Amino acid sequence: MNVRDGIYIENTLGEDPNTDQIVQTVGNSDFNLCLLAFLHTRPNAPYDLYYNDTQLYQEVDGQLSPVDPQLIDAIASAVAQLKSGFPAQKTVLMSMGPFQSDFDNISGDLSTFVANLYTMATQLGLDGYDWDYEGEQDSQHQELLGQLSIQYAQIVQGVTGGYPFITAAPYYGADWWAGVLQQSVIGSGNAFTWFNVQFYAGNGNPPVDGGAEIFAGWESAVANAGANIGNASEFIVPGVNGSSDAYPTYSPSLLTEFLQGILAKFPEMGGAFIWNWSAISSDVSDWAQALYNAYDQQQRKSA
Repeated sequence: MNVRDGIYIENTLGEDPNTDQIVQTVGNSDFNLCLLAFLHTRPNAPYDLYYNDTQLYQEVDGQLSPVDPQLIDAIASAVAQLKSGFPAQKTVLMSMGPFQSDFDNISGDLSTFVANLYTMATQLGLDGYDWDYEGEQDSQHQELLGQLSIQYAQIVQGVTGGYPFITAAPYYGADWWAGVLQQSVIGSGNAFTWFNVQFYAGNGNPPVDGGAEIFAGWESAVANAGANIGNASEFIVPGVNGSSDAYPTYSPSLLTEFLQGILAKFPEMGGAFIWNWSAISSDVSDWAQALYNAYDQQQRKSA
């Protein structure tokens, strides 16, 4: 069973003055999944790609070209350190969104955008992408997310022979997202690797004893989607907001308690994640360990 212990990082690595601190604190922790937030698009979306407010790529003579090659190198260096510079190796994804416009901008030339995503992933050393789509939940966007996922999986598979990591970060609408999975079937499998499900909304966290009920709704929707998801429980990775401004306010020990409540009913839960580094920067390692503490305690109870 694969257990994902994830952290979202909403800082522009390579440009943010805290880059070294981020790499060191996350790198020396037991987190094994880093999600870099956020990739944005613009109306010239197949080419104009932004990492938060910083433009990384532009169109030059019909080709994707870095705006600042030194920044690309700096980001790639940080990613490489996170992936293999510490005892706990990490998967690094870039999260796209959360605005509907980030996705609408690409709908007119999806094939070029997907090719550019692969170029960017290759240059930055990314293992894949996370779609943080928080827009209108209609059939048009189900199809768009499905095609985005399938086409990206196919282009990577065609070059490397293997499939990339593709995740999503839904926070409501389990049945609608089950429809996205139905649009993402590829062969005997699915283009999505797992879902990072936000069990929070903004600064509103779930009650500590409420995780299992929320998880059950998502597990049921995924299991009944008929979308080639082999293990619905393992597919779902729940997350909470680690900010002190969130309510209820979580701590590492409360996160462990929250996850224990889910594991008691869904022992094959796929892991957990925390939003985000800046909220937990003073005790990153404790937050990273919270997930493993939950699994350890659950195993002792089952023994």
